[in-house]
Amino acid sequence: MKYIISSISILVVAICIPAQAAILNLSWSTTLNVDSGMEGQLPNGVSNGQSISGGFIYDTDFPFVSASPDGQIMNYDILSWNLKLGTGNEFGRAVNDGLGVSPLGRGWLRVTNNDDAVNDRFQLGNNINPNRPPENEYLYTLTFEDTDSTVWDDATLPDNLIFDDFEITKLSLYRVVLNNGNKWSFLKLGDMSSLDTYSLTSVPLPGALFLFISGLLPIFLRKRLLKFITE
Repeated sequence: MKYIISSISILVVAICIPAQAAILNLSWSTTLNVDSGMEGQLPNGVSNGQSISGGFIYDTDFPFVSASPDGQIMNYDILSWNLKLGTGNEFGRAVNDGLGVSPLGRGWLRVTNNDDAVNDRFQLGNNINPNRPPENEYLYTLTFEDTDSTVWDDATLPDNLIFDDFEITKLSLYRVVLNNGNKWSFLKLGDMSSLDTYSLTSVPLPGALFLFISGLLPIFLRKRLLKFITE
């Protein structure tokens, strides 16, 4: 009985621990609307009016902090990003994905706050090496601007971002092409000024799973011991 009581206590602790997840998953979808003359740059079978989707996972712990004329900047680690342009056209990167140690193409997330002026910004971006073929042919940036500075009052990134609170929303789609100078560069295909859906969820921490398993372990061992004694 004491084993069961102990295990139940651990389970209660695991369930009652508040979510402190610093890893967040933002997912989105929107209606594709590239600029006139740019539809030919899309993958085969993809055209304006279709739904596209994507997302990224980022870590809000220990961001790199810097300052600029635009205000205080918090740079957060991107753990992965993805983009889906119709069936069979999926792009993305993830940390430790085997595509090289360089962070190029892994994306970056920046939150800018300026207490002296409006126009705070939450922005996911991407980068490439002009001298190396890209890991992904298509990339995107996602920008939310708070022109009246009501979403947050410092540069830290809140866990409960409500994107309807932002006055400007922009998702920009790019294709990486080889330019006339034989360098890889961004070709902007167009901006989408709104999202059809978005969600921001916490990624469960391993600690909670460990506590849950720790709670079940004494019950399992107790049953095995009783079975061994009766045999």
